[in-house]
Amino acid sequence: MLLLNNKVVEMSINREELKRLIDFIHEEDVTELYDFIGYLNMKRERETFDYTDVDFLSKDKELIQQIQKSREDRENDRIYDKEQGLKYLQDKFEDSAKIDLENFIKRTEEIGRCTVQSIRLHSGPG
Repeated sequence: MLLLNNKVVEMSINREELKRLIDFIHEEDVTELYDFIGYLNMKRERETFDYTDVDFLSKDKELIQQIQKSREDRENDRIYDKEQGLKYLQDKFEDSAKIDLENFIKRTEEIGRCTVQSIRLHSGPG
């Protein structure tokens, strides 16, 4: 499209004509033309990527659930600053580490009992 005398005029561009015009551009303007074509290509890629990205994200059920949970948190004034968030993560990590340690101890005890029983079975009556 072309704006001519405040009217939009449809313009059919022949690629060969465009190539011919490029051949006659002054050397000083070639760099600007190259940059402009790069800009147009990048703009088109970004538009395509944005659409694809939104389409992809709209199908991510886990992400949608996280967004819904975040909305509920904001509606219920469960909003934390940086320090509160860090404390929450540290507490969760400590809780998780305690559970892991407890599980490790239980498992080690179970293995120990199994080993003792195995030794008794293989060695016969004491």
